[in-house]
Amino acid sequence: MRFWAPSLNWALVAEGKIDGIVIFDNEAEDLYPGILLVQEAGGVVCDFDGKNFDGEARRTSVIGCHPDSRDSILALVQSGLRI
Repeated sequence: MRFWAPSLNWALVAEGKIDGIVIFDNEAEDLYPGILLVQEAGGVVCDFDGKNFDGEARRTSVIGCHPDSRDSILALVQSGLRI
């Protein structure tokens, strides 16, 4: 599911309305405010290897989610990348 505004996706994760989002090559103006929003709400943001996203990546593909959903969403993404 993808909404017209990436900030809405991030806000839904931060509010706990959805379990998480997977972002592929997002632009900085949408990415960094969303990361801050989710992290300030207690969520986690990691890359597709499971490392916490620190803003130092060549590609801005990340997972933003509730800490309890991290492992299951990460496993789903990693299994999809192996196809």
